Amino acid sequence: MHLDLPLERLIQLPQVVAGECSYGGVLSALAGELRSISPFDHLDMVILVDDGRDHLCFETPVSTVWSSFAKEPKPTGVSPARSVLKGHVPHILTGDAFKDKRFHFSGAINQPIYDATLRSRIIVPLRVRGAIFGSISISRHSVMSYTVRDLIIGQHCADLIAPYLFALKTEHGRALQYANEADALRGSLLKLAGHLEGERKRLGMDLHDQTIADLSRIAHKLSTGIDAKVDLKPVLAELHADVISCLNELRRIVDDARPAMLELFGFAEAVEQCMIRARSGMARPIRLRFEEDTKAAFDQMNDGERTLIYRIVQEGINNALQHSRGQTLIVRMWLENDSGCIDIEDDGIGGLDWHSPRGVSHMRIRAAIVGARITVTSNKNGGGTRLRLVVPLPDSSIEIIA
Repeated sequence: MHLDLPLERLIQLPQVVAGECSYGGVLSALAGELRSISPFDHLDMVILVDDGRDHLCFETPVSTVWSSFAKEPKPTGVSPARSVLKGHVPHILTGDAFKDKRFHFSGAINQPIYDATLRSRIIVPLRVRGAIFGSISISRHSVMSYTVRDLIIGQHCADLIAPYLFALKTEHGRALQYANEADALRGSLLKLAGHLEGERKRLGMDLHDQTIADLSRIAHKLSTGIDAKVDLKPVLAELHADVISCLNELRRIVDDARPAMLELFGFAEAVEQCMIRARSGMARPIRLRFEEDTKAAFDQMNDGERTLIYRIVQEGINNALQHSRGQTLIVRMWLENDSGCIDIEDDGIGGLDWHSPRGVSHMRIRAAIVGARITVTSNKNGGGTRLRLVVPLPDSSIEIIA
């Protein structure tokens, strides 16, 4: 059957909507062209999101409660157009939506049909590569206002603008993803800033409580020795011991702030020495095992990234020794594909909590900064805990390994 369709106006549609950067703008542009082709009183557009589970809605020229779905998506199952959106019917052409049962079902948000007097309605799908991602609805106040000709025009309009709308949908999805990622990054950086501030305060407390106290005691003894007529040899011997103790404490504080072993001897040696130092402060006997086959690949990283990785390992070792109640600590380091892998494993009680105040959340933040993956296998019924860190290595380190 030949239909006298206004092809010239239809062909212009892609050009008309091409300059629009929003769904509402596209709908308004479509309304401007469609009005002279197929008159209407209300035009609305649905865009599926979240893999079709929810939908957005945009309207012109009258706004109803449906317009609120543009900011707060609703489940697709409550849309009066759900039979088209879900592909159950190819389209809808009705002479009176007030009486059409397809719009009236339990949970349907169909009150705008009555509020805006949307009686004659056409609903056609928006498709790309055969997949439905939305719909266009054309309505009039009067009954029996549309024919098959209007339905065909509506479908042609939907087909012509569908590629542009789909591209817009894709860009909006990417923008939302980037916004969510930016929010997550800001949150992580705030946590890291808080952690660094905590470290700064801890360093200040260490200096104040230990080193300054030691130096004050030394100064007092010197003052006593100067003023009193006593044999200075015992005083000097005691002062010598105090100075040595103060120097050792300062070395520990400085090494915590900037690990000298890492800079002088490399990553693997620093990790092994970290295990030994951590064990020295434990009351219970701990068996240590260190296995390493990385060919110095971690030392090819830049200093900032290497230090962050070292801090993660250091925190993992301290957690294992202080909280696991285990008797054995094993650290393994090896290369796998383009990554360096590190396991920190104990034979303790298990049940490590990611959200505990044991520094685990700080480990995750540091891992995210360098693009590393960190996973924990921990049995709450005992059997120990294994923390695995997988670090992407720079190309230069891979070449050296080869």
